[in-house]
Amino acid sequence: MVYTGAWFDGWETRRHNPEPFDWVIIRLGVASGIVSGVEVDTAFFTGNNAPEISVEGVFSSDDEEVVSWSGGRGKWEPILGIEECGPSARFGWKLASPTKKAYTHIRLNMYPDGGIARFRLFGRAVPIFPSDPMAIFDLAAAQNGGVALSCNDEHFGSISNLLLPGRGKDMGDGWETKRTRGEHVDWAIVKLGARGTIDHFVVDTAHFRGNFPQM
Repeated sequence: MVYTGAWFDGWETRRHNPEPFDWVIIRLGVASGIVSGVEVDTAFFTGNNAPEISVEGVFSSDDEEVVSWSGGRGKWEPILGIEECGPSARFGWKLASPTKKAYTHIRLNMYPDGGIARFRLFGRAVPIFPSDPMAIFDLAAAQNGGVALSCNDEHFGSISNLLLPGRGKDMGDGWETKRTRGEHVDWAIVKLGARGTIDHFVVDTAHFRGNFPQM
């Protein structure tokens, strides 16, 4: 318990909202994305779950402008209309077809108030190219739509870690295969986020000391 009451592992607002809905604005974890599905999980919210929700989106490079719209109309475009939710359950909606445009920000609305444990948005990452056509651009980055498709071994770590932003926090935050003896080559296949010409590439062996690839 906290000063305002029971503290839940999710997003919960106060009761008796005088506005039509409560809202939260989310900047996507990828450059932008085309949306094909939505999931709302009200796990453990019983009697205080969000009765209804809707989802809107916008493409913008200005976070401050998007936030300034708060619960107003702004330039938000509908992605998912008002849908009913219930207590402590997962609710999913597959769009009739993926959105025709990509979005950078999402607004999740709940009517009129309540609680949501988890919100998930399904779709495809879409890169935002630099205005300078000669600029260096990471074609393999996950936030630009890069996807690790396959590899021969993931004994100690997933190949998807290769495409995450920043440097690995430890060896488990990278791709590591089981030990071998003799001549052997491990491999991974990555689908780039966009078609392009290769200028250079970077391989980061952070935290791999006695187990880094020899070449």
